[in-house]
Amino acid sequence: MRDIADVAVAELLPERPVGGDIDLSGPESLTLPDLADRFGAALGRPVVYVDVPLDDAWRTGLTDGGVPPGVVDGLRDLYANYRAEGVVGLGDGVRHVLGRAPRSAADFAADVLVPAVSGA
Repeated sequence: MRDIADVAVAELLPERPVGGDIDLSGPESLTLPDLADRFGAALGRPVVYVDVPLDDAWRTGLTDGGVPPGVVDGLRDLYANYRAEGVVGLGDGVRHVLGRAPRSAADFAADVLVPAVSGA
């Protein structure tokens, strides 16, 4: 997520943005169970991926939790597409725009999840 924000800022603020389509991805292709494993390793406890149906109960749980319906629709489309197509490939957008490698899932977990869970 931070790479996406960094690329957006880099594209919005410079005099000569890269422009066009920018293919963003992390440094490796991960399945959702792989991602859960990376998060668990960073947190020091098991994290298990559970394939939750994108049904009315899922929608209700999110909207009852305060997620706007438009965001729920976008998430549903995103998750449905990922389930249908999986990871298509790795993009070079972060390196192309920012001049550095994308952050890994482990980096994200250490920077965002661990402080959130530990209260830091």
